[in-house]
Amino acid sequence: ANDRPVTLDVAPVLRAGRMCVPLRFVGEALGAAVNWDSTTGDITADLNETEIWMQPDDAIAIVNGSMVHMDVAPWIENGRTLVPLRFLAEAFGFRVDWNGKAQMVTISK
Repeated sequence: ANDRPVTLDVAPVLRAGRMCVPLRFVGEALGAAVNWDSTTGDITADLNETEIWMQPDDAIAIVNGSMVHMDVAPWIENGRTLVPLRFLAEAFGFRVDWNGKAQMVTISK
């Protein structure tokens, strides 16, 4: 965050060719407010003028009122909700770059 490497609290998972990461950890590192409603399962992440709504095991997200299909549905593992990193970052207007040689993701504004 802010030109400093960030170490995740839960290891990323490669699923269907997509790097998935813990939503709360990465969302908050980007500056988003992340909420989970344990009654409904609703997951929301808000940053500036962008609101993302998701549900576990559903590949459809709502971004600012519009349906968006994710390549991988969010899921809960060991108490953490994992989501596709590129989807989350790009929905908030960030650029995502992958360095395969270094096995490193860079997120920039």
